[in-house]
Amino acid sequence: MYSRDSLPNGPGRKIFLEFEEKFHKGMPIKNPEILLEYLSERERVFVREYMKSLDATKAGAVAYPNTKHPAQAGWNLANSRKITLVVDLLKHEAAKKSNISKDTIVQRVLKIVNDCEKQETYNPNAALRGLELLAKISGMFVEKHEISGKDGDAIKYEKVEEDARDFTRAIAGLAERAGTTGIPLKVVGGTTSES
Repeated sequence: MYSRDSLPNGPGRKIFLEFEEKFHKGMPIKNPEILLEYLSERERVFVREYMKSLDATKAGAVAYPNTKHPAQAGWNLANSRKITLVVDLLKHEAAKKSNISKDTIVQRVLKIVNDCEKQETYNPNAALRGLELLAKISGMFVEKHEISGKDGDAIKYEKVEEDARDFTRAIAGLAERAGTTGIPLKVVGGTTSES
């Protein structure tokens, strides 16, 4: 599988770097499909399936039909620098062809909300959903993700404190041993027994 920084070698590398630079600068790119020529057959299969389903696990299973771990295969491919670039360029191209912009979406949602509020059978849920979408588009809502402990339980603060104390004791023990062996030990952000 590929690392995050993988790019093809040879002439393909130059083209990928050129397209990547143009894309990040917002410059137009003609025919991003040309990049598919520099991918392996499995990578091309993955990209084509991913563009249809937007599901990395499904695309990984199609690209590697005999794998026991399609989610891992899909994740590795989806996080490859070259695959990410190809997918981003193809999505951008598809969005341009569809003529749907952020402004178009905002206008259509506003129309639906306004129409919904004017109807005799007023549906407040539909109006609220439209307003929620508008707020998300304009960045008014920030998605928050909950971090949980082992098995989805709440994180036990006391356990974290206990682990921190154990870690501090272990570091202090290492510092003490380093002092008796004459090997210098530098502790950043804490103290040693020599301090």
